[in-house]
Amino acid sequence: MSTEARRPAYDAPLSPLRVGEVSEADDRWFERVSWMLVGLGVLVRLVRYLVDYPIWHDEAFLAASLWDRGFRELAQPLEYGQVAPWLFLTIERVFVLALGYSELTLRLFPTLCSMASVVVFRHLASRVVRGWGLVLATGVMACAFYPIRHGNEIKPYASDLLAALLILTFAVEYLRRPESSRWWWIGAAALPFLLGVSYPAVFVAGGVCAAAALPILLRGAPRVRAGFVVYGLVMTASFLTIYLAATVSQQRAMGEHYRVGYWRESFPPLDQPAWIPVWLLDQHAGNMMAYPVGERRGGARRP
Repeated sequence: MSTEARRPAYDAPLSPLRVGEVSEADDRWFERVSWMLVGLGVLVRLVRYLVDYPIWHDEAFLAASLWDRGFRELAQPLEYGQVAPWLFLTIERVFVLALGYSELTLRLFPTLCSMASVVVFRHLASRVVRGWGLVLATGVMACAFYPIRHGNEIKPYASDLLAALLILTFAVEYLRRPESSRWWWIGAAALPFLLGVSYPAVFVAGGVCAAAALPILLRGAPRVRAGFVVYGLVMTASFLTIYLAATVSQQRAMGEHYRVGYWRESFPPLDQPAWIPVWLLDQHAGNMMAYPVGERRGGARRP
């Protein structure tokens, strides 16, 4: 038996999944089409940004805190019960100070994040699938309704998406070369910024750690183990710093408002366990899985 055949699965480099045999010329065609779809996705987001549509109330509530606050004051409870990462607010405030207070200025950073997400997603998809899989995945990302709609808003949704994609990209790049610790160190360097612009990114980073912990800690090379441990420590330290410096004050100001009010249906009904399966079905048949288009309870959205 060859060395490659005896190689354990956890240490086998990740290679893109290819459905069916295609020629090198066909592969180049799929590559070109996927990049054309990236261009389409970026163009759609740019056009939506330049339309300069009116601010709606969720954006206005957050924009109110960016009018005259200093950078330290952005860590305090925000106007109108809003919650947003301090670094995201800081970048928004820098844009306001440099370019003025307007819809286009306030939406510039989210739009840049949204456009970058299409490029990063295409790269991530190319590491996992090839051929039609790459084209379809990129196409869905390019034209999906919610990343386009929320990608220009004065909210951290676009930075949430970009941060999650970058964290997943670091993990997939490591899987392509599991004998190297390079991507754990790159991820550790990027995490303070990524967690600073996105609250939910810590769940993605934590999921990556949970998935990789056992094989790396038990069988990984010493350099890989060291990079992974540093990645975990940086993630934990960054999260705690952000939480204690800003998140906790926002949380205290909000109290139970969102959990028992507007967002009540988004939390599992722990007081009625029998309804949890129904809740899970409703959540996974709604906006969460509405790609490229869709609506709550499995509904479809017409263009």
